[in-house]
This record gives sequence, C-alpha cells and structure tokens, in this order.
Amino acid sequence: MDKRIILLILTTSFVYINCKDSDQKIYEPTIESINYGSIVYASSEVNCKNCHGVDYKGKGPDAKDLDVPVPDLTGVIAPEKTPLDYFKAISVGTEKTKKNGLQYHAYYSLTDKAKWALANYLYSLAQEPKTNQEKKVRQESLAKAMKEVREIYSKNRKWYMGENTPSTEREPSPKLEELIQKTNFKTEQDVSVKIPTEKELEAVFVARQKYEEGYYIYQNHCQKCHGIAGEGVQGSQFLGILDHSRYDAIKGIARRKPAFVGIPPISNNVKKEDVLKYHSYYLTEEQWNDLINYIKAITE
Repeated sequence: MDKRIILLILTTSFVYINCKDSDQKIYEPTIESINYGSIVYASSEVNCKNCHGVDYKGKGPDAKDLDVPVPDLTGVIAPEKTPLDYFKAISVGTEKTKKNGLQYHAYYSLTDKAKWALANYLYSLAQEPKTNQEKKVRQESLAKAMKEVREIYSKNRKWYMGENTPSTEREPSPKLEELIQKTNFKTEQDVSVKIPTEKELEAVFVARQKYEEGYYIYQNHCQKCHGIAGEGVQGSQFLGILDHSRYDAIKGIARRKPAFVGIPPISNNVKKEDVLKYHSYYLTEEQWNDLINYIKAITE
C-alpha cells in the first residue's frame, strides 16, 4: 500500500479538527472526508475496486470486460485536473464510460458527501506535479474549480447533475393513461374474469397433445395474463402506479393511484413479431414455432 495512504489512515486516529459541523463543507478535502472516501471506494455498492482494483492500478477483475482501458489512479494526471473532474466523472460519467449509448459510470445513488469524499480520496492518490509550471497550472485550476463549486453550493443543497435534476425541471413523462390508450387495454378496477367454455377447454387439450413444448411455454409465460384458452381477462391485472404528482397534485401533495388493465383475447392471427412488441422472450426458432402454433390452435 502507498505510504501516503498508510500515513493518512494512521493520522485520522489521532488528529481532531476543531470546527463545527456547520462550518465544514462537504467538498473540502479534510482528513475525515478523505478517510471516508477510502471506505466508499472499498465497500460501497458502486464497487470501484471491481474495475480499478485494490491497488488502484486499473486491473480489477471486471476491467477486462470494458470497452476502454481503466486508468491507473496512482499515475500522473494532467496539471489542470481537479477533484471536480473526479466528482463529475463519478456523478455523470464521461464520454469514455459510455457503452452501447448507455452511461454506466453515473452513480446517482451516492450522496454528494460520499461522491466528494471519493473524489478527494482518488485525487490524493495521483502523483503531484513536478515542474514549477505544472504546479502553477494546478493551483490556478484548483482555484477556478473551487470557485465554481462554492457558487453551486451557495444556491443548492446538492449538485443537480444529469438524471438527478429536480423533478420540476425535468421534461414530464407521458401519462400512463395515455400510453394505455394506445393499446387495446382498458383501465378498469373491477375484477371480471371470463371463464373458458367447454369448447375452448377441449381445444386446449387437443393443442397440448400436438404442441406440448408450446403448451409449457404458454403456461409459464402467457397464461397468467392471457388466460387458459387465450380468452383474456378484464380489469384484474395490476399494471403499475399512475403518477399524478406532476399533473394534479392535491394541495401540493404528490398522489399515486393503482392502474388495473383488462387483457383482450389473443388474436388467431398472432405472429412472433406481435409477441415481441410487448414481451422479451429468448426462445429458439423451434420454440417460437411451437408457441405460435399452440396459440393459434387454442384460439381457432
């Protein structure tokens, strides 16, 4: 382990900073903050060490599965780099940490205090500037970054960045009711289940003998919502919670209400593409054929 880290950990056992909690800023690199950052790195749900490694060299067990090389946190960094750059990389990731268009390095679950502690800790691992010019650039960059940080926290309790922006500033999501109306579903609250007829049950029996694999796939994946014979159900399926908090909050209090939907009967013309519009089933072509043929057999 780096001697600086050992000294830092030992120092935290003996040093007491005499200042009130209210005087401490979460972005300041205090001994307590840096020590807390080491704990976040080693034990948080973010699992930094899985990619960056226990020695911070970027050789963790998951590093080989990434599209980009993982940086050595103990190496040389640009003189203009500051803890703010680390904080932003932890908060919203970077262009290099995107995969298939998705950002996998944005840790919104961490508090600002934890992110700053981690940022200051990681920054402390890097090598110090060597030349006077690099030191000058470093000091100027730190001063500029801290000015930005202080300005943000003078106006906000936390740094709103990326997907953690306040709900009042986000573009409202489409109403769940509107999404439901684009389908054949009906939002109902009364439970009304159609009971299969004797003819429909006989069709199920015959179809099972002919397409046994399709029968078991349907039973495991489809029957709960679509019924034994594909007859559908009315109003008994719980879809989710309708969000009314942004539209018609009552006396300023966010409200939620459950949404129940009816499932229409399955069409006899069903195709694999129709199923994949609403479901993600990983089946072989043979299994798809058995399922589709079974569904057609029970809905004739």
